[in-house]
Amino acid sequence: MIFLKLIIVLTYSMNNHFTKIKQIRYKALAFGVLTVFLLGFTPAYASTFKVSQENLVVKKGDVIKLVVSVDSRNNKNYTFKSSIKFPADLVSVHSWQWNDSWMPIVVAGYDSIDNVNGSIVRTGGYPGGIISQKEFGVITFIAKKDGKGVITLNGGDSFILNADGEDTLIK
Repeated sequence: MIFLKLIIVLTYSMNNHFTKIKQIRYKALAFGVLTVFLLGFTPAYASTFKVSQENLVVKKGDVIKLVVSVDSRNNKNYTFKSSIKFPADLVSVHSWQWNDSWMPIVVAGYDSIDNVNGSIVRTGGYPGGIISQKEFGVITFIAKKDGKGVITLNGGDSFILNADGEDTLIK
């Protein structure tokens, strides 16, 4: 009788142990599937625009030069559109200077300076494409008054396109 009880207890313990192992396996499998699923939605490309200075502290009459650069991060990209917002009450765009071999795309919606609403849009192509970090251009601002402000890249309007026309910009 004691032997029978011992067998029942051992069987129950082993079943509990195997149930826990199955639960761990199911959790590991679920985690693996979730990881693969989420990685499937991670962009294969991860290009970025950068502005040399985002926070401004200016005095009236100051001339501020900001470098806009692009980093293709080893992805060959050809066409680049940057949409930049600035505090129009604080500064105004005096000029934009393209760097190097960029070919400007001068078309409505792709090339504009709006000193009233505080935006500058520049679009350009790079012959042969680029796969690394490259200076896009330099914006020269003039301060209208003393103050502080922030320069922002408007990710929704900006893009970086590869040869297939896919947007590789992290937004």
